[in-house]
Amino acid sequence: SRLGDVLWVRKRDHKAAKQAVMDYVAASSRLMTPDNWVSSVELFHRALQLAERLGRKNEAWRTADKSLLDALSNPLAQTEQFYACHLLGIAAKVDVGDPNTLAKQAGQQAERAATEKDPRRAREYRLLEADFHRAAKQVDAEASARLVAAETYIEEAEACLLRPEPSYLAASHFLAQGIEALRQVKATPERVKELKSRLSDYQQKSLSEMKTFGTQIDLTKPAEVRGLRSGIKAIAVGSSFNMKTCALTAAGADKGWGETSFGAL
Repeated sequence: SRLGDVLWVRKRDHKAAKQAVMDYVAASSRLMTPDNWVSSVELFHRALQLAERLGRKNEAWRTADKSLLDALSNPLAQTEQFYACHLLGIAAKVDVGDPNTLAKQAGQQAERAATEKDPRRAREYRLLEADFHRAAKQVDAEASARLVAAETYIEEAEACLLRPEPSYLAASHFLAQGIEALRQVKATPERVKELKSRLSDYQQKSLSEMKTFGTQIDLTKPAEVRGLRSGIKAIAVGSSFNMKTCALTAAGADKGWGETSFGAL
């Protein structure tokens, strides 16, 4: 498959490209196992990219298209949390399959994630569901899916308070993201106002989680700098942020040492 791919890229060899697509599909099918499905998804993606260049009426495209959609029915879609997510993402990107059918599959995966208390995974699937609804021109269904996806940030924020060691700091982070997401999908002003009030409360409570830290440096004992034992005419010391020192020798030369992350020295 790689050789045929290279022949297509370098010489636009259509016969080699078609064979590469078939080989990619065959390899990806063999790799659909719990340990190798990530590589399988990558091969599916490349097969579709290559097949599209040959034309959507070509046999190579039909083969790659069908294989991707068939892969969504693989048992891995029920056992591997993000297997279907990656495949659906490819389907959305290259525009394959029936968007209504794919929206339903994404919605089912989102429901499963919600049942398993995994808001991040539910959000990924809801956003894919929304993309498929948009492709199908289902405006209301798209808006509903995006609203549910935005609400998963709120669920994630609340989950931070149910940990063995609750964190209002982490909860504030997700709550702020949720408020912004809800604004973008035009949630009701009342809902946004309620969450902003909750965010203010969480941020106030998070102050107790903040700790001071630092390091001590003994400046009472000056250290010797190599090459500067004598003949120093002037010296300039930087601030605690600008941690570098410069010296001017009696001969008119300059010396510098210290922190130089940005190439100042």
